[in-house]
Amino acid sequence: MAITNGYITLAEFKNELNITSNTNDSWHEDIIEAASRLIDNHTGRRFYATTETRYYSPDQSYLLQVDDLLTVTTLKTDDSTRAYATTWETTDYDLHPLNAGADGRPYTEIGTTVNGDYVFPHYIKGVELAGSFGFCTLVNAPPDVKAACMMLSLRVFKRYDTPLGVTGGSVGTQAIRIPSVINDPDIVALLTPYRRLV
Repeated sequence: MAITNGYITLAEFKNELNITSNTNDSWHEDIIEAASRLIDNHTGRRFYATTETRYYSPDQSYLLQVDDLLTVTTLKTDDSTRAYATTWETTDYDLHPLNAGADGRPYTEIGTTVNGDYVFPHYIKGVELAGSFGFCTLVNAPPDVKAACMMLSLRVFKRYDTPLGVTGGSVGTQAIRIPSVINDPDIVALLTPYRRLV
């Protein structure tokens, strides 16, 4: 199995552990991919780009909240026929926050322009948006995200060295606790700035 959209490479992971054998590469790739998807789920965003078409149901005429967006290919609106016959020109909308691209952040809203010809229709699935979605491209994933992925991957790898069946509890006056991976304070500190709150 190859890693799909992993935030670290197999070589980086093996180098960190001083592993030279290729025997368990498939397992190591699974660990890296699982850690990467856990980061996606925890932050509510993806740190790689995909080109796709998405649909939105506007609740305002002049501002549309969208998933993390890098570029727009086409923006079309519907007149309740689901034909999406109205294609907006780039002069009809602005991407917000206005300086997101310059700051290495994604756009999360689309606003109508003062001189634009259109407003967003209040229909279910009233907007068809084609473009590049994600927080960033994979090669531009933030160093914090890469570090968190390495830490998560190493924790999952090392988890196999823990005693079987021990998840928590107490023995006499001694407590045994295995914390949740995502509650690791260092990992949380690395990922908190990237959490998308909706």
